[in-house]
Amino acid sequence: MWSGVDDVFHMPNGDLKGYGHWGPIDGWRRQKPEWLGMKNAYTPFRVLKADVAAARPIRLTVQNRFNFTNLKDTRIAWERNGTSMGVLNADIEPHATGDVVIPAAGARAGDPLAALAAATREIGLDDEHRLLRPVPMVLPLNREGGVATGAGTQLANEIAPFTPISANTVLSAGERRGDEVVFTVSGSEIVGTISVRPTGERGAFDISYRLEVLADVNPRQWGLVFTLPRPFDTLRWTREAQWGWYPDDHIGRPTGTARANPVARRLVEEPRGVMTGPWSQDANALGTNDFRSTKAQIREASLTALDGRTFQVFSPDASQAVRAWVDGDRIRVLVAGFNTGGHDQFFATHYAAERRPLAKGAAIASTFRIVLARSAAGSARRRQRPAGVREVSD
Repeated sequence: MWSGVDDVFHMPNGDLKGYGHWGPIDGWRRQKPEWLGMKNAYTPFRVLKADVAAARPIRLTVQNRFNFTNLKDTRIAWERNGTSMGVLNADIEPHATGDVVIPAAGARAGDPLAALAAATREIGLDDEHRLLRPVPMVLPLNREGGVATGAGTQLANEIAPFTPISANTVLSAGERRGDEVVFTVSGSEIVGTISVRPTGERGAFDISYRLEVLADVNPRQWGLVFTLPRPFDTLRWTREAQWGWYPDDHIGRPTGTARANPVARRLVEEPRGVMTGPWSQDANALGTNDFRSTKAQIREASLTALDGRTFQVFSPDASQAVRAWVDGDRIRVLVAGFNTGGHDQFFATHYAAERRPLAKGAAIASTFRIVLARSAAGSARRRQRPAGVREVSD
């Protein structure tokens, strides 16, 4: 642990100083997303396997990570649907693995997701928002956070480098090729094609693209950016998460809903003011931390307006990531075929295996499905996706 608390100081003149927001808790002792990761990394025991079947007790395979303490000397309480059910017996020696039985006959492995309603019709959006004319984005890792020092840029809320959409990228008018509409991408940074194919179901389209980068780049993310009207400010998602449990307000939770609620601030925090509420609801001009953070490994994600109009993304193999943000009078959403961690020198070794530098001329390609609906869900049939992410170099 380098630092447990954010190193940010509120100065009398209204400025913020310090090395930045690098702690698992902030200056007001609110838990940040990294708190859960740190807690799980240091947890004294781990559940390695769960044997769950209807009408039978649940059997957990548990690893005792204590150096000297038998788990029988700890108190392990369990609950069901929010109701306390008692204390479990676990006689497992230090550094050993054993079974813990929960007498919950008839329990199921996880809560079922609500059934997805069929989309009633496609959404009628004007050409201004270019819904079916997505723009490619390749977010360079070495530009993330701007040109100033990491902490200084962060404290000053200079966020434009996180949302680059090249003004030099031009999409041609859609050209019909068989059962697809193909857009040709031209520009100084990237070229290629984007295909939109109706699936035969109302409002559902398969999106595929193959793009070539025209300069060396070490990307943080790459994919396609869709533009929606400003009312599409509620994000919902279901994704494959790293952990089995998250607090209800954690930005990395496997399912959730987040409103944009942008706030224009000069600095990340209000100078000399107490930050209240959960960290996930802190906001800047792009939206709250919850709304604008990347949701990785999504299976479903949607942006919804109050009148029920919905833009949905389906990725049954959890290969796509989604990142939304407010851009003036519009909502942008990046559907990323590649996503990795940010640019931080302390994590360079940790992220090294995930980096995918692209040489000039390298190709990137991916496929996913979108659905335009009047509800927050589409039919289960629309979740089927014809192909997965692929990255190729010609």
